[in-house]
Amino acid sequence: MLSLLLLAVALVACSAPRASVDLASSHPARSAPETAFAASGSAEVDRLQEALDLVGFSRQDLGYRPRGYWSRFPSIEQVPYLLPFFKDLFAEPMNLYAFSRVMAGALEEHLDPDYRARYDNAMFKVVHFLGVEKKIVGPRGYDYAADFGTFAGRDGLLPDRDSLMDALSYLYDVTGPSLAGDERARIERRLTGLPEELHAPLAGLLWQIAEAWRWREMAVAELDPEDMETVFAAGPPAQHRQRETPDRGFCPAIRRVANDLDEISLYHAAQLTVAAVEKAANAFQEVLDTGLQVPDLYWELPTPAGKVVIAGTGDDHHVCTGHAVVVDLGGNDVYEGACGGTPSLDIPISVVIDLGGDDHYRATGSMPAQGAAILGVGVSLNMGGNNRYEAENFAQGAGYFGLGLLWDESGDDEYRLEGFGGQGGAYFGIGLLVDVAGDDRYYLWGDGQGFGGVGGGVGVLADASGDDHYVAEVDARITGRGSPHSGHRVTSSQAQGAGIGRRGDIWDGHIWAGGLGALIDLEGDDRYEAGNWALGSGYWFGTGIMYDGGGNDFYQGVYYSLASGAHFALSAVINEDGDDHYRLWDPPIPDEFRPDGRGMNAAGGAGLAFGWDFVTTLLLDKGGNDTYEAQMISGGLAMIRSVAILADLSDGDDVYILPASRSAGEGSLSYIGFPDEVLPSFLIEYSPASHYGINFGMMLDTGGQDRYYEWSADGQHRPSQVWRNDHLWFQPSPDELDYDYRSRGIGMNIEGGTIPEFHWFERRSAP
Repeated sequence: MLSLLLLAVALVACSAPRASVDLASSHPARSAPETAFAASGSAEVDRLQEALDLVGFSRQDLGYRPRGYWSRFPSIEQVPYLLPFFKDLFAEPMNLYAFSRVMAGALEEHLDPDYRARYDNAMFKVVHFLGVEKKIVGPRGYDYAADFGTFAGRDGLLPDRDSLMDALSYLYDVTGPSLAGDERARIERRLTGLPEELHAPLAGLLWQIAEAWRWREMAVAELDPEDMETVFAAGPPAQHRQRETPDRGFCPAIRRVANDLDEISLYHAAQLTVAAVEKAANAFQEVLDTGLQVPDLYWELPTPAGKVVIAGTGDDHHVCTGHAVVVDLGGNDVYEGACGGTPSLDIPISVVIDLGGDDHYRATGSMPAQGAAILGVGVSLNMGGNNRYEAENFAQGAGYFGLGLLWDESGDDEYRLEGFGGQGGAYFGIGLLVDVAGDDRYYLWGDGQGFGGVGGGVGVLADASGDDHYVAEVDARITGRGSPHSGHRVTSSQAQGAGIGRRGDIWDGHIWAGGLGALIDLEGDDRYEAGNWALGSGYWFGTGIMYDGGGNDFYQGVYYSLASGAHFALSAVINEDGDDHYRLWDPPIPDEFRPDGRGMNAAGGAGLAFGWDFVTTLLLDKGGNDTYEAQMISGGLAMIRSVAILADLSDGDDVYILPASRSAGEGSLSYIGFPDEVLPSFLIEYSPASHYGINFGMMLDTGGQDRYYEWSADGQHRPSQVWRNDHLWFQPSPDELDYDYRSRGIGMNIEGGTIPEFHWFERRSAP
């Protein structure tokens, strides 16, 4: 309970619009507010609770617990494909930090060299914590008993079986006619061409893939084959909408597949495949370490499951058409086609293992490739080298009713996707791209770099170390998918930590929840660039997370970016340390590029913690001298019953360059009390935006000598008269209309204190 002296702060603040109170002045009239706050440097003081007490809210008010009687609010119990965690996180959104830290912590632990020297289950565990756990409901999220051996670092479901002939027999039993007669004799002859030392590693891989195939068949047993063909042939939603908005394209076949698919069996098959790939890669490497020399080896065997290829340490050229397994033991190789992607419904599991060399992966069209899957499992593992990955659509860690995983161990790599859907992107499935080390470059048009699309897709791009550069193409003249919020000239990126659902209320009534999109970068001086709906962005029951563990980073978006969201969503940008620059800008793209359709030409805003229509969004920076820059509606700004918090919890010297109005911890309006020309009176009267929830905007800085600037009408910025060091301010002030309808905005610049929820599972230095 705060003292009566703290209440005096609010009383002083009522004296003028955009009220500001000096917390450090020794003037007698200002002494009460100064003593009302905890002493400077008190690291454990809960500044969020102080702010909530000042404006009359509680922590319970910060979450959403929608009720079925709320007029015009989509009943959360009836929203299809909602991810298991969303309802609870929607109700307790301050746990977004803990939720994000668990994913980052899984990477930190399991990619640690000491851990990996002891166990060969790092891939398995990362896929579990980043992907499967976020999608599957059940004890520990999946069939834990079957996978416990792999999860705990011991042998998996199947015992070690060294006989390659026995493994092939089992593969035939599961995927086609049993192996017998002339076919068996043919295979026995083919096995003589493969060095004996490679038999056992390949046998272990094929045993597990056969078992994964069996579980995948159980997963699709209830599906209509025609629906499966429709889904596979049409491809993911992004491939056939281009200029269309994400709201269009309802397809009954997709709905039927989603409803009848046995996801638990499917992702069990995926985990078996991932475990098999990881163990096989280590086993093949151990064979090479014994001194086996096979520079010219190229061994191929057709099977009902697809072609199986083993290539030596020379420079090879793989053209993948119907391949189930490609193992390349080294060299500077070229991969073309659906390598590591499901090429058809007849080959639902496809893996590539490359043990080293500077490799080049190329794929054209929309066939899944480079760790991508439709109704199956696609895994591509590269153990080292400076690699280049190129594709057009749906590649490089992409899942659509399945799991796609691209895992690259080391090297300075380049990922290029001149299309949509990949680099950690998913629709109704799981798509993961994990890069363990190196200075890497990522480029795509959209729907990736951590994108969770319709149907509860889980898409994660995880990069553990290096100075990396992430680009989602901004210019809509290149991508052909302009955002209506920026005159169709800026790309609707849906990237770099974006969870985007299908808004059915303005089309046909079919709502499909968005998923989880997360970009996690643990270390390095990184650069992030994107257009609209990016960099920690949520839309229509989606969750977007951008997490950076450290380094001096630069972030640049256009609109609805950098901790932003609209319509029943969650979003967060979290940075643990470093001197960082967050910028919302107006890119120099000609205004005359205006395809059919209406829309604003807004840019340089709707971010730095901006929420619209039942959204919680957080921008959290915990260290360094940082810069925050936006031109409109940004900076801890909550609108239409939302919560937006911008918190800088360090003692760094920070710079804020923000618009003079509608920003900096402002609660703002909720469509109530305004003339009918804003909205028809019926909507104002009965919309939940008028009567349920709160608007709460907060801007908090807990230390340093900070500078605050406001944009002026002439496009320049000047020192702010409201936001400054050792001050408390209210926006709107208590005598403004916006404030009357549970719209509260507060800014605090004060030495010391924190927000306790933002320290759960945080990194701790060893003593």
